[in-house]
Amino acid sequence: MGNDDLRRYAYDVSLRIIGASLQSEKSLREKLKKKEFDEGVISEVVNDLKEEGYIDDYKNGLSYALSLIGRKYYGKNYARKKLAERGIDRETSDEILSYIETTDYDETESVAKYLDKIGGAKSERISSAEYQKISNKLFNRGFSPESIKRALEREF
Repeated sequence: MGNDDLRRYAYDVSLRIIGASLQSEKSLREKLKKKEFDEGVISEVVNDLKEEGYIDDYKNGLSYALSLIGRKYYGKNYARKKLAERGIDRETSDEILSYIETTDYDETESVAKYLDKIGGAKSERISSAEYQKISNKLFNRGFSPESIKRALEREF
């Protein structure tokens, strides 16, 4: 197969991969390497896809982070971790999370909404063991200790 044919084939494979789910640049590169494409071909194809708007780590990462934070009630720390797992670099993740902070996002309010969702808001006194259990669960969802404390003080 000639270099142009190989490049076109790698491009078509990339579009199929992206069509199945949004990809970060890093994850697409890894998938193309597994398919044993040459590094030079991968770089050319990835650059073309970036220029055409098919790969945009900021846009894709923002969409994913908003889904985690806004609809699934995870905290910013969890979103940062999941962005890294998707191959979004630290600088881009920080930009995404900084942007989210400029919106009307309130992490304490997110904690309260999550508590409502799981039936945790009881407006009554709870034992310190139960308080700690709820705090740990919230911390594991990526909420900051300050937001957890403020939300739990409001709720209980």
